[in-house]
Amino acid sequence: KTLKGKVAKLEQEPENPKPEIVKTEGKVMFTGGATTATHLFGIEDDFFSRSKWWNNMAATRQAIDLDKRQIDEFKSAFDEYGLSLGARFAHLKDSNQLELTAPEKLAAGSIDYTNLEAVWGAEYVVRRQDALIGYIRMLPSVTSIFPLVSNVQDKEEVVNLFLDNFSQAYQSGEVFKGGYVVEPERYQVFDVMFKHKFSELKKLEKQYIGYLNREGSDPMKWTFVEYLIVETYKVLHNEQEERRVFGYRVDPTTGTAGHHMFGSDGVIHKLIKYEENFQILPIDGAEYIKSTILAYVENMIAEVNKIVPNLRGMKLFINEKHVPWYKAAYRAEYGADMDFNKAELKAIDYSIDNFVPVPNLPFNCYKMWITLPGNIELYEDKPGEMLKLYFEQRLEELIAASWWKEGVGAYRAGRKYNTLALLTASKRKYQFIFTNDGATALPADATTADADANFLFKTIANTVATAITNIANAVEGVVYKIECGSTTNATTIAQSGNFSEISAAWTPTAVGDYLKVYYDATAGKFKEVARKVTA
Repeated sequence: KTLKGKVAKLEQEPENPKPEIVKTEGKVMFTGGATTATHLFGIEDDFFSRSKWWNNMAATRQAIDLDKRQIDEFKSAFDEYGLSLGARFAHLKDSNQLELTAPEKLAAGSIDYTNLEAVWGAEYVVRRQDALIGYIRMLPSVTSIFPLVSNVQDKEEVVNLFLDNFSQAYQSGEVFKGGYVVEPERYQVFDVMFKHKFSELKKLEKQYIGYLNREGSDPMKWTFVEYLIVETYKVLHNEQEERRVFGYRVDPTTGTAGHHMFGSDGVIHKLIKYEENFQILPIDGAEYIKSTILAYVENMIAEVNKIVPNLRGMKLFINEKHVPWYKAAYRAEYGADMDFNKAELKAIDYSIDNFVPVPNLPFNCYKMWITLPGNIELYEDKPGEMLKLYFEQRLEELIAASWWKEGVGAYRAGRKYNTLALLTASKRKYQFIFTNDGATALPADATTADADANFLFKTIANTVATAITNIANAVEGVVYKIECGSTTNATTIAQSGNFSEISAAWTPTAVGDYLKVYYDATAGKFKEVARKVTA
């Protein structure tokens, strides 16, 4: 306590001969001291010099007309700051400070800065960068559920070992038992980018200053550069969070901007691909509703309980939007309030660990899965690459861009089989992830599917020849899958009408054949992503 008291006292003392850090409850304040005639916030460093038009504009809150030289100067400073911020993020990652330091402490500047330059301005800039990085990291992220693994450049393989039983009762002689199968599991990342053109920078500046004036704000706490960066990062962060859970990699059409959800695969579609690859056999069960969710979840856990030695340590991952359904059903069935005193989601009759609500899923997603925590991972190449903004000025236009890589996969999904029959015969013995089916069964002879109900559809036996002609209420950014569930008058899709831009007519020949499409609102058509037709 004595030592902590001394440290706290020292933190509040001026750091002379350098300018004093203005602190409130230990936090670094972005406003610094009072703005002087020569420096913004009174910070005597070239970065905050009022000779730079954007610092002077921040101090005076008056928009100015810019010439080419001023825009070039702004672009150069923006470039330097973006690269510096990306480098700082990478340094924090490499030195393990992102993992060991809570984001709110990073935002407050409460980490060791002794390895920085002895120049006050450099330290203050880095403290501001750390506050920005801390702010971004405090935004909700699925990395708290799925670990993030770096340094995956393209495709990497790990070896999974599937073992048979080895032990037996003693007897003399060469009586051997056991065996093993070695199979690779592949990780992959996809290239993702951000590119934007600020066509009227002068108007943007005036709009920003006008926004401050309308809000009656105090002199702005961030330079204009930082304002653009933080607003851009918030959008990029939120898009990435959605994509990590529900994204699907769709190769871009040359010259056409793609939807943010098509940049890389997310967890849900990666699990579906494991199913299609005959590594995971889903447990039977279409979508659930509010009145059936409790029995549905308990049945799924019961099925997994039959397969694994025990459920301890395993977790059930469920759509966060459906948690209120489960809580209401649990209370009605067992007369217990789980949602008070931070009570945990659970199945009362099983030893499975607490449920994990998964955010960023659409309401019409009914996929859930059981596995060990940390088994499903997110991948990237270099930490902080998304933060390394590049800027290029062309006359009155300013182009901003960054490039990075994303991917998702499971450390251990399951042994791969050549056919569905072999996978089924294995009785899920070598699976490490257990999923439900989660698809909506289309009525017999149905010619349309409703995207409001689901993004996964499965056909059943029809009484007459039947063809799907439309997926009603389809939205952009979602990949829809239609799977053959019966070959009796099997449902087909012709290359015409709403599906005129698919590669060819889809005529399934076996249960499990499928067609995946997404909706292009501009063309008003469905475009093909993938298909399977058994030879």
